[in-house]
Amino acid sequence: MRAPGLGMFMSHMRNRKPTKQCERCGLRYRIDEENCPHCHNLSDAGVAALKQRFAREQISNHRLGSKLLMAAALGLVLILVIGLLGD
Repeated sequence: MRAPGLGMFMSHMRNRKPTKQCERCGLRYRIDEENCPHCHNLSDAGVAALKQRFAREQISNHRLGSKLLMAAALGLVLILVIGLLGD
């Protein structure tokens, strides 16, 4: 199976709907939706839990990004060292 190409990406970007930020939970949703799909059925306690979960996910994603950046840097150093030793 082939990976999606540039044409599919451009089509997705062209058809993407504009979004707005919810004043209650802070997450983004499409402007053609009447209510925020993330929090409109939640109580205040549910919204607080949603915000906490979203904050934890952001921290987790940041940590993962940092680990991948370090792995890439280590890989680059290894490639350079192997290249120098091979000469």
